[in-house]
Amino acid sequence: MSKEEKLEIPQFDTATKARVQEIIKNRSLLAAGFGILPVPVFNFVSATAVQLVMVQSISKLYNIEVKKSLIKNIITSVLGGLTTTGLSGVAIRGLGAAPLVGTSLAVLSTPALNGLTTYAIGYMFVRYFESPDGFLKTNAKALGTWFKEGFKEGREKLGGAIVGKDQPVAV
Repeated sequence: MSKEEKLEIPQFDTATKARVQEIIKNRSLLAAGFGILPVPVFNFVSATAVQLVMVQSISKLYNIEVKKSLIKNIITSVLGGLTTTGLSGVAIRGLGAAPLVGTSLAVLSTPALNGLTTYAIGYMFVRYFESPDGFLKTNAKALGTWFKEGFKEGREKLGGAIVGKDQPVAV
């Protein structure tokens, strides 16, 4: 690319962006709902399926064709070893040890982590698709940063719906 050429930043209309935000919110709440059942394998499979369908829906609205395998690879690489089940497992082991309230806290943390992780993935992919560098040229560091930003935004926007406002949840 010559110095005179400028990278064209994709533009998406307000209605599309609003629909994308609605998809992210609804899928995050759905993933949180699946997290209510205390079955770790089910939580992992259901959250992953919700996230995959969410990203495919967003990519269709943005008119960007993305293979399912690429979506899975990106999600896996960003989450690394800390998938929703992994995060829930850590929370359940740590919180479950607290006398009397431990089990209740552990069960409540899984829906929150499912929902917030799903929101963060949706946020990350929106930033990825709207990247001025072109979504296939974005680096892993940027994806990780966007995931963390999305997790924080999810807590702000959905926190009261999926976690108590004063309940701490960290990645």
